[in-house]
Amino acid sequence: METCSHTMIAINPSEGSFQRDLGEAEDLNDQPEESLYLAALGGNWENAERIIKKNPGALTAKISMLSLTALHVSAFSGHSKFVEKLVEIMSPEQVALPDLTGNTAHHHAATAGSVKAAMALLKKNPALTEYQGNQGFIPLLSAVVYGAEKGKEMTWFPARRTPHPSSKLLQRIISF
Repeated sequence: METCSHTMIAINPSEGSFQRDLGEAEDLNDQPEESLYLAALGGNWENAERIIKKNPGALTAKISMLSLTALHVSAFSGHSKFVEKLVEIMSPEQVALPDLTGNTAHHHAATAGSVKAAMALLKKNPALTEYQGNQGFIPLLSAVVYGAEKGKEMTWFPARRTPHPSSKLLQRIISF
């Protein structure tokens, strides 16, 4: 039997008004909200797809205390195939939904160093490069500050796609 500890769930096809603090949830098979979180965290698209088909509101439901959606969770977890599948069925506006701190899934992909996830997100919504999240950071800055251990590739990727003037300076610094 799987357990989940202290998770805040919000899921409702008509605007996410259903919320509860789960504390210790015993049987996750009977609780689609926790199952969606775990599916996103583990990159299990089959389970997520089943949940979303049963409840279309789950696509953008806030499934954590930080108002993360399945897209945020899968982007931060580095599950690029899962991100690609979600992005296929989402609108550009849904892809840009922020979490509680103001970060988009693109911020989370940049922090995790997931270039493929970032590419899928930007293909759906190119404006994500300019969204300011936590502390006013754009995804490029999130990649630099938090994703540095992931290597130059993740930092270089958003730098090439960010029209911000400071990105030109950063591109020169990264090239060294």
